[in-house]
Order: sequence, then structure tokens, then C-alpha cells
Amino acid sequence: MGYLEVMHKTKLIQFLGRTTPIILQNDNDNGSSPLLAICNVLLLKNSLNLEPDTAEVSQEMLLSLVAQRLIDSNSNANNKNVGFLANQQRNVADAIDLLPRLASGIDLNIKFRRIDDFEFVRERAIFDLLEIPLYHGWIVNPQEVDTLNAIGSRSHKTLRRELLALEAWNASHPYREDSDEDTVDFVAATTAALGVPSPSISRCISFDASPHNIRTWEMEEEAKLLGALNLSEPESSPASVIDQQEHLTDNGSISPDKISQETVNESRIPDEEISKGHVRKPLTCRTDIRGEQCAEKAESCNFSFHDSEPMYEGEECVLNPTTAQDQEPQYEGEIILAELSAKSSKAEITPREGELIRNFFGYSDTQLTLYGFFCLQNGLKEHEICVFFRNNHFHTMFRFNGELYILATHQVYYDQPDVVWEHLNEVNGNTVLLTADFEEFKAQK
Repeated sequence: MGYLEVMHKTKLIQFLGRTTPIILQNDNDNGSSPLLAICNVLLLKNSLNLEPDTAEVSQEMLLSLVAQRLIDSNSNANNKNVGFLANQQRNVADAIDLLPRLASGIDLNIKFRRIDDFEFVRERAIFDLLEIPLYHGWIVNPQEVDTLNAIGSRSHKTLRRELLALEAWNASHPYREDSDEDTVDFVAATTAALGVPSPSISRCISFDASPHNIRTWEMEEEAKLLGALNLSEPESSPASVIDQQEHLTDNGSISPDKISQETVNESRIPDEEISKGHVRKPLTCRTDIRGEQCAEKAESCNFSFHDSEPMYEGEECVLNPTTAQDQEPQYEGEIILAELSAKSSKAEITPREGELIRNFFGYSDTQLTLYGFFCLQNGLKEHEICVFFRNNHFHTMFRFNGELYILATHQVYYDQPDVVWEHLNEVNGNTVLLTADFEEFKAQK
């Protein structure tokens, strides 16, 4: 099978008082290629040597013409040193090697800050060496501060990739911090499901319970203490114990009347023995075995909670909050929630940022924002010719009398010699066809 040469038709137009050919798309073009856009810019600038009577031109011929233009436009050695010329010649040689890619299209990656903001690709050097501006109009309005901050300096492809990663993360992590649903106490729910006490509940328990609401286990411990003290004093008479029991109230406490009538004979311990640390002062209790009141106050007691075992699970968090804070998470439910929180940091963008970015892509799906349109209108100089990138198509654009115009290169206009321009004055894609004099085209009936 022989090689099938790609051919393009040409069309003669009037441009600023002179006749020039332009290159039209063919049946195989899926939109305007960068090669056609560059060739038409050079033709409008009268910088490409193509005979006006040429009806068709091959793709190979176009590549050859562009390569020659690269050499001619960068061969001026006036006032340039040897190092600069050597570097420029290497750049031209690299650009010529990349020219065939222009025929099939180049992969440009837009950024959203300026009309000339693209991620670097090697093919950009061709535009620079030919002194052809490359613009786009997909720009975020600076007044949309949240959207502007969410997008930042990232490119279109980077944002698409991060949105996919966020959607995958959301699918595996259904509970999000920014959920609009009613707030749920996940700590309480998790600890309840696992059967462990909640730290918030433990911290609310007071050890200064009222004597009228003594817990059952306190009564049992007091009874055991009374029994142990009874065994340690064999000389005490049973009558004192009976007398003690007679003054117990219904809830197990000792009658205040009895306590007020008796005093305690405190054991005499030499002060020098205490100062040497050989013995401790007696622990302050509410009553002894005979119900006698202790002389010392509770504040003078030398007892430390840290020397005793916790009375129930979670007590350490109440007695020593500093230690508990250093050892967090203390509870199994908190450990699970901490692991989930650690995984959440793996998302590159937050759900709120993802929402803002998706909204921006939604209302600017034509890849031209209203703000970007005004940036183009104000950014191009009068009579400036450039390549305009939009929706993966490369167009030849011209600014005339403050308005923007796109060169009509679709093959359907081959038989319409008066159709030359499309007026770019809307962002939704609707355009008005114009003649070579920039007047509205009216089809003959």
C-alpha cells in the first residue's frame, strides 16, 4: 500500500488591502491543528512563501515551509555573541525535529491565571521561535476568591486527577468532616459499641459523694475496714461494736450525734521519727471503729492517689488529667477515630475545594470564561495576530478595532468566498459570520 499524502485546500481572502491564501481544514481534521493555525498566522503576516494560485498544498509542504521560516527568522547574527548563536541554532534544530507533532496536535495543559499561562511543553519553543503568541481564555475571576485559592497555580490535568482521587477517597470514607448532616458524636457512639467507658462520662464523676447517697461498694469497703480494725484491737469490748451499730443510720452512715459526743485519742508519735521519714502520720478517716472523729483534717493527709490502683477503668483520666493527655488516645474508640483522621490527610484537596473546582468546570465548560474573554480583549494589541487555544482546537485570532475575530477555516466555507471571519463576542460558542470587511455575512436566498 502506497503512502497517502495529506492534502489541504486553500482559499484566497482579502486582508487589510491585500490578497492572501489561507489553509482550510480537511475531512480528516478533528478541529483545527496547530500546524494550520501557525501557517495561517504566518500567511496573514505575509511571512510564508505560498503562491496565491496554489489550490491545494500537502502537509509535507507546510512542514517544510514552517521549517524554512524557523531558520530564516533566527539567522540574524547582528550584535549577538557566539554562545547565544550556538544556543539558538540548537533550539531551532530541536524545534524542526518537533514539527511533525504539529500535524497531529500537541498536548497543551492550561493553567487558569493568565491568557498565556500554560504548563511547559517542548513544542512551545516553536511558537516562541516564530514569535507567535499562544493564548487561551479559561481564566478564573480574581473576585471569586475561594475558587481562585482552591485552583491556585495547578493545571487542568492536575485538577482533574485530584478530583478523581477525592472521589475515590470519598467512596471509601463516607463520613466527612464537612458533612452538612446533623453532627454525630462519633467518640460516644464508638466507645458505646465497643463496650468501653467514655472519657467524657468518666470525667464527670465526683469522688465527693454526698453521705446520704453512699454507693453500695463504699458501704462494703467500710464494713471490711471496720472488721479489720476490730481484729487488730483484741482488747476492745464487743459492747463498743454493738454500741457503734446502734448509732448507724438507715443508709449505713454513723449518726452525727454520736460522732460529736466522742473524740479520738490520737496515737502519739515522736516528731523526730516523722521528720526522719520512718513512719507516716495516721491517715485521716471519717471515723474509727468506735465512731470517734479524727482530729486532723483531710488536707494534712499524706496519702497519694498515684500509689493506689485505679478504682475503676478510666479513673486515671480523672485523677491525673496531665498524664492521660500525654498518653492519648486512652480508649479503643479513640484509637480507631485517630486512625481514620490520619488517613484523611492523604487527600490532596479538601471536599470544599473539590466542590469549588467542580463548579468552576461546570459553568465554564466551553473553556472560555467571561473574565477570560475580557482579558483577551484587553490583552491583545490592535492588529495583533495570535493562536487561540480552546477545547483542544487551535484557531487563528485577530484583534481589529477592539474586537476579536476567529479566522473561518472550516472546509464548509470553501464555497463561500465571502465568509472569512467569526466574531468572538460570546462565551457560549455562538458566533456571527463576517466578511473580509468585518461586516455581517448574509447568505443569498
